[in-house]
Amino acid sequence: LPIERIKADLIRIKEHTNCVRIYSVEGSFYNMAEVTDELGMDLIVGAWIEHDEKKNDIEVARLGKLLKENHPSIKKVVVGNEVLAFERQPVEGLIDYIKYIKQQTTVPVGYADLYQTWKTEEAEDVAYYADFVGLHIFPYYLNATYDQARQAHIYTFEDIQAEMRKKFGKET
Repeated sequence: LPIERIKADLIRIKEHTNCVRIYSVEGSFYNMAEVTDELGMDLIVGAWIEHDEKKNDIEVARLGKLLKENHPSIKKVVVGNEVLAFERQPVEGLIDYIKYIKQQTTVPVGYADLYQTWKTEEAEDVAYYADFVGLHIFPYYLNATYDQARQAHIYTFEDIQAEMRKKFGKET
């Protein structure tokens, strides 16, 4: 996408929120930080991690390069999205990517996955190296009413938050 299109989209989004998350820095997403800087928005930037280690290495190097540009809008970094849930990489490989990115920035670096995944031993290993954990909650899969979905969100969040505090002294 041309940078003008990205800017136009973000101006519309800014009417509703001051923060956006991107899952990759591939292609035109690399330029997102330039625009969020200009618009005074916050950006949570990510590296998409998949089965292909060669692609992962390129993605992580690209993210490291972007972080060295010291964009003030970048507030957090998420290395990987549901990597463990979908078995895209072994836990050791994911941890190595997180450690590498943490060496490239002073911005908090974390990982995001599904509720069920955070209940596993592998996810605990990843959480140990992360500055924060991202929790994906999808109550609409339960065919729930609004009130039921709201309660599911609260329960899920509080459950994982309590676990992370107990084990690591970290917030979700």
